[in-house]
Formats: sequence, C-alpha cells, structure tokens
Amino acid sequence: MTFETDTNIGPGGLLQLAHLPFPEGWQVHVKVEPKPQGARQRNGFAFGLHAGMVEIPADFDVPLPDSFWLGTEATGQD
Repeated sequence: MTFETDTNIGPGGLLQLAHLPFPEGWQVHVKVEPKPQGARQRNGFAFGLHAGMVEIPADFDVPLPDSFWLGTEATGQD
C-alpha cells in the first residue's frame, strides 16, 4: 500500500505527519522528497486540451500482418 501526502517543515525542521491511514503499531517507511517553494502541484489532466489535433485513420483497428510482427515486412529502405 502506498500513501502520499504533502506537508510543510515546521520550526526547527520538524516534520509532522497526522491522520495517516495505517493501523496503530504498523511500521512504515517514510521517504522525504524536497519540493522548491512555490512549486505548483499538478492536479491531473485537463481532458480535451488537444481535441482535434490527432487524426486516427479508418483502418486503425485492422489487424497487422504476420510479416509486421516477425520483422520481415519490407520497409522501402535499401
């Protein structure tokens, strides 16, 4: 199980983690990765940003020939 959270370093360099979703008595490994002040947190993807920028051919889902998978298909290069 992996749990990630963001927190700030307090006075004297104290790191305080509260409300972790683990039962009392568990041992956990804590990894601290510094993040520059003012760094923006990524909140996911904005769907539709690139709509219409890619055109998928009509034969996209046509099975490829065995020669493609076996590496024997002619590439047109000499």
